[in-house]
Amino acid sequence: MQQVRQLMAAELRPATKASYDRNFDDYLNFCDDHDISWEDTGEQEILLYLANLYQRGLQVSSMRQYLSGVLWSLRFAGCDVQFSSSADKLLKGAQNLRAEIQGPRKIKPFWRAEDIAKLVSRLHEDPSQSWLAIVVAAFLFTSRSATIDNAHVKDFTVQDDTLVFTERFRKSKQAWAERRLEVPMARCEAAAVLAAHFHWRREQGQVEAPVYDGGVKAALIKTVGDFNLDESLRRTTHALRRGAAICMHSLRIEARLILSWGGWAGEASLKPYIEQQVLRTATPADEAVFGWLHSLRRS
Repeated sequence: MQQVRQLMAAELRPATKASYDRNFDDYLNFCDDHDISWEDTGEQEILLYLANLYQRGLQVSSMRQYLSGVLWSLRFAGCDVQFSSSADKLLKGAQNLRAEIQGPRKIKPFWRAEDIAKLVSRLHEDPSQSWLAIVVAAFLFTSRSATIDNAHVKDFTVQDDTLVFTERFRKSKQAWAERRLEVPMARCEAAAVLAAHFHWRREQGQVEAPVYDGGVKAALIKTVGDFNLDESLRRTTHALRRGAAICMHSLRIEARLILSWGGWAGEASLKPYIEQQVLRTATPADEAVFGWLHSLRRS
């Protein structure tokens, strides 16, 4: 049984596991304050906990994240607790009430495929601009900032007219894990231009070099300044990951493909990135970047 638990724990990235642990600690404190035995958690206890989160002023996206962490931890501990329709209704009610109190939501910044197209065009003209390459790569491969910051030139290769990114991420303090992400260059100009950039870097003997020495945060600051883009796009790397998710969702890409491509733990983790999807529709630029994902549908 101990081995089973170890294998279950290994399904999560360390950062996700740490977040889930914090969520569960919060639930344990809630149980202590309300004389509830966490081992006896059922639907009623989950609903009470969600109501408590709402009273504490948490946003609905945060409530969903806490719930994901608590449910995963309970199942990991052997409790048979599932996400219920009642919990879903409570969260929707909380969202409606929050909207009435707060008024129109402020749109969180996100990169558009049109913005990325400008970077791709400049990188095509001058393949030496590595700060553009890291921004384009982070968007195309929907990478977390820590993942793309750890990426090197050698991690991007071309095989059979396909740009392959070997994503390396820390699975535990002692071990790293890998996964392959492949983009057909014939159907994605961004991939073709990135491939040309990394080919140029290899010719310069930079195989072991990082994609950009300053990391994606520094690259965002420089890129936004160079292209006179909205200042909000430089404040957080989440704007890239959010933009890629919105781009894919606007194209009606299957949820399983969006989750897989971006490495999200589940739909609850993805939802905060695409919750404002209703504010836009798909564009030709979206199709140019992620339209090829439709070919990966189940036959």
